[in-house]
Amino acid sequence: MPTNLAMTTYYATAIGDSQFRATPYTPPSTWYLGLNTADQTDAGTAAEVSTSGTGYARQEIAFSARGGDGYYPSSGAVEFGAALAAWPEVHSFTLYDASTGGHALLYCHLEDSDGNETTKTLGIDDTLNVAAGAFKAKFD
Repeated sequence: MPTNLAMTTYYATAIGDSQFRATPYTPPSTWYLGLNTADQTDAGTAAEVSTSGTGYARQEIAFSARGGDGYYPSSGAVEFGAALAAWPEVHSFTLYDASTGGHALLYCHLEDSDGNETTKTLGIDDTLNVAAGAFKAKFD
């Protein structure tokens, strides 16, 4: 799932200010992958799957060095545990700087194996897993 990530306004401002105004910005030491029940926007405010009684939680994600194709692949598998209750339809992934709260930084749509936008609904005991190397981040 090669993914061109969009920046939220918060992150674009933090990066821009650090580059053009010498305003310090410290990138997250740990990235967290979250699931949104609507398409994420530049505002970074799309609803996330509820954590109340669902078994959902953001998952840590790390990245390997940039490959020759220009993408930074996920370095390990990301596994969202079994749903304890049905989750609403998932539309997008968001990279956050904290396991809860924090800031939405980068986002993308869910894609099928052909690169087409898709959604996913999880029922009780369903899981959503991203294989090592399958989440590939790129800036355009």
